[in-house]
Amino acid sequence: MKQLFILFVCISVFHLAYSAGIVGSTQLLTQTYANQIETWLGEGSITLSLLYSKQTGDTAPTFHSAVDGKGRTIVLIQVLNNGNIIGGYNPFSWASSGSYRQTMEGNAFLFNLNQNVKQVQSQVYQTVNLSNYGPTFGGGHDIYVDNSLSSGYTNLHSYSGTYNISYLSTGYNTITVGKIEVFTISAGVVPEPGSLLLLAFAGLILVFKLRK
Repeated sequence: MKQLFILFVCISVFHLAYSAGIVGSTQLLTQTYANQIETWLGEGSITLSLLYSKQTGDTAPTFHSAVDGKGRTIVLIQVLNNGNIIGGYNPFSWASSGSYRQTMEGNAFLFNLNQNVKQVQSQVYQTVNLSNYGPTFGGGHDIYVDNSLSSGYTNLHSYSGTYNISYLSTGYNTITVGKIEVFTISAGVVPEPGSLLLLAFAGLILVFKLRK
């Protein structure tokens, strides 16, 4: 019985230690979603830190002022049409340069977290860096968010797949955009205070049991 308890505690501690870290007050990124993104990136343990969260009245320039030049990011977009959370991994900094980033470098990808679907880049049109565009991926565009940050569309174009990433239909889809959150990515995990307390508590229980 003691051995089973110790095994349970060790598994719990291992899970806490190796889950993706989340920093910031997010409304879209659950621990399950963060762990899935960590798996898709395939870099080992990561921490996702909230860089931008859409507020009432924000426009595309607001988005760009927060994220431009900040390095690689994960973007989450709430699709109000069906409640799905879609987004993408931009391996380079966002910018307002007025052009596409045309490269196959960096292993960019799109995703639908509700459907657990990842679509990898298949053409050179990686992202669009226009000051009056919100977060926009692909040449079609695969994900487009307009200047108001409240609407846009999805379309299968520059990222591989057989189904539109918003999962509304297989073709071009107009979307109503709810929340938008952008996260920076760093190596390793910075546990939340609650996780640290759980780790400490589990460790104390394990020591107590071993000494009995």
